[in-house]
Amino acid sequence: MGEYFLVIVFCIMGECTSIDGQTPYPDYETCFKVSEETAELFSRQYPNSKGQIYCLTEDEYKEYINTTEPKEAPKVGTGI
Repeated sequence: MGEYFLVIVFCIMGECTSIDGQTPYPDYETCFKVSEETAELFSRQYPNSKGQIYCLTEDEYKEYINTTEPKEAPKVGTGI
């Protein structure tokens, strides 16, 4: 199946940062379980925060680590 890496994008008061775990999880299910526990912990400790948690494959994680320029967010809707 491959290994999965946990990446957290965390925003509070308009400032965002990412946190990544360099130690891989053996499978997606384990990574997902840890992501749920982490989300619950962050929600309790930082109730006014927002963010996302991802379980990335090794290739996705390498791309994430090697990316130095921010990626454009996908556009939703038609805009104004």
